[in-house]
This record gives sequence, structure tokens and C-alpha cells, in this order.
Amino acid sequence: MIDNLLFLPKHEEMAKQIFESFSGEEIHIGGVPGTGKTEVAQQLSEMLWTEQNKISIVYSLDAYYKIPWQIRNYYRIGNIYNVGYNEIDWRKLKADIAYDFSVCDISIVEGLYATSLVDGYNVYLNGTSDNTYGFRKERAKEDPDDEIRQKIVNKECEEVSKYRDKSDLIIEWR
Repeated sequence: MIDNLLFLPKHEEMAKQIFESFSGEEIHIGGVPGTGKTEVAQQLSEMLWTEQNKISIVYSLDAYYKIPWQIRNYYRIGNIYNVGYNEIDWRKLKADIAYDFSVCDISIVEGLYATSLVDGYNVYLNGTSDNTYGFRKERAKEDPDDEIRQKIVNKECEEVSKYRDKSDLIIEWR
């Protein structure tokens, strides 16, 4: 699934906060659905290039789900406890990152559970399903009014919040 990106001024502001506070070779941007993780990662990648001439690769966890996006919600709703960290093929992601370090300076991993990774700078974009609803609706990646999707988003928020306090930087969604 290709994301519909919707860049807002707040995404650039969040990327700048990360840019000014991080050091290292790997950045993980996680948080609840609708906080703009993908947009922030893209903005940050652009800043790294234009301001430091650093090549970065953005890895979206959406590409590493074990179940294809076309059937994922059906799989999840069959057992809401399927939603979470174990949905991601972490071994494949780590192999891709290790391989790509030969061609880039910095890896940026973005997605719901990105801050569960331990070797890197973890950034948590903090919000709630209620205060990110408008962005999710405008972005049109999903139908935020769908009852099944609402249950899944609430479960994702619950699961992702476990990694909030383990993050190096927490940025509030405003």
C-alpha cells in the first residue's frame, strides 16, 4: 500500500526537533496512528541531505508486516490480540538496514512500533486516536469512521504506548 502523504507545517517542526537533538546512525520514529511518522521521516531525510550532505534511507514498517495490507484488518479483527509488535518481520528489516549501511549514512525507521528497536535514537510522536482523527481523515489512508478500523486504531494506540517512556525524545501532537 502506498501512503497518501500530507505534509503540514507541524511535520517540518517535528523533523527539526529530531534533527537538532539526535546523533548517531539510526533513528526510529514511532507513535500512535495519525501522528505523521511518515511525513516527519521524509522531512528529516531531506534536512539531513540539505543541511549536512548525509544520505539517509527511510524504512517504513508498513513494508515489513507479515500479513499483506489488503487482508490485514480481517486477520486482526478475527482476533484483536493479533495487533501489535509481532505483526512485523523484524528479521527482514534488520537485514535490510545492515545491507544498506554500505550506501547510506543514516537509517530512519518509521512506523507504529519503530521505537521498540533498541540500537538507535528513539523518537515517539505522542497523541491519541481522538486528536489525530482529523489528520487521519484528511490523509485518507484509511476510513477513520469505519467501526472495525476504530477498534484496530484503539488497540494500536494501546500497544504502541508501551514504548513511549523508553524513547529518547517525545514530541507531542498539537
